[in-house]
Amino acid sequence: MKFQFLNEKDITLHSVWAWAKQLVDALNKNQLGGGAGEPGPAGPAGPKGDKGDPGAAGPAGPTGATGPQGVKGDTGAAGATGATGAAGPKGDKGDTGATGAASTVPGPAGPTGPTGATGPQGPAGVPSYIEGTWTPAITSFSGALGSVSGVSGYYTKIGRLVCAVINFTITSSGTAGGGLVATLPFAAAGGMYWTGGGRELAVTGAQLSATINPGQSSCGIARYDNAYPGVNGALIAVTISYFV
Repeated sequence: MKFQFLNEKDITLHSVWAWAKQLVDALNKNQLGGGAGEPGPAGPAGPKGDKGDPGAAGPAGPTGATGPQGVKGDTGAAGATGATGAAGPKGDKGDTGATGAASTVPGPAGPTGPTGATGPQGPAGVPSYIEGTWTPAITSFSGALGSVSGVSGYYTKIGRLVCAVINFTITSSGTAGGGLVATLPFAAAGGMYWTGGGRELAVTGAQLSATINPGQSSCGIARYDNAYPGVNGALIAVTISYFV
C-alpha cells in the first residue's frame, strides 16, 4: 500500500507541511517496498463456525390488518351444569285473581263433631214485664144475660204472674142466673184454683168473689154468698191474680 500525501493547499502551516512530506517520501522509498501485487486466488472455505448467540429481539412490527373471518367451528360439547345460584329477592305480590265461578255441585258433608260439654248454668234472668189491655167476653152461668156496656180489662204480667182487673156495667140482666163469666187475657196454669175479689159499685155495694179453675181461660164472678151478683145498672169491678 502506498501512502498519499495531501495537497499543500490543505495545510495551513507551511513548516508542518514540509516536515510531513519528507516523512512520507522516506517511508515510500525505504520501508514499504514495492506497491501491492495482484490479489491471489481465494483459499478454500474454512470450516463452519459455531452458531453465534441469538441476537437481541428486534422491535415489534406494526399490527397487521385484520384477516378475514374464519369458518364457524363445530359446536363444542355442553359444559357441566353450574352450581345453583343464590335465591333471588322475593317478587312483588301479584294482582288478585278474578273470582272463580261458583260451583253448583255441593261438597260432601263433613263428619259430625263430638258433642260439646254442657256449659255452666247462667244466672237467673230478669222476669219479663208486660202491661196490656183486652176486652173480656161476659156471659152468665145460666139463663141469658141481656146486655152489658163499658166492658174493659187491664193486666200486668211479670214472668208467670198475671194480675187482671175487669170492669163492666150490666144494662140488662135478662134471664141470667147463678153467676157471671169473664174471659181472661191468658189461660191459668193447671193444678191449682185461683181466687180474687171485687165489689158492685153502683147499686147494692155487695162484695164479690172471683174464681179461676185449674187450666181455665175464664173466671167466675158471684156475690160473696154465691148468689147472682147482677141487677140492672150494676157496675162490676173485680181483681184476680194467677200463674200461667
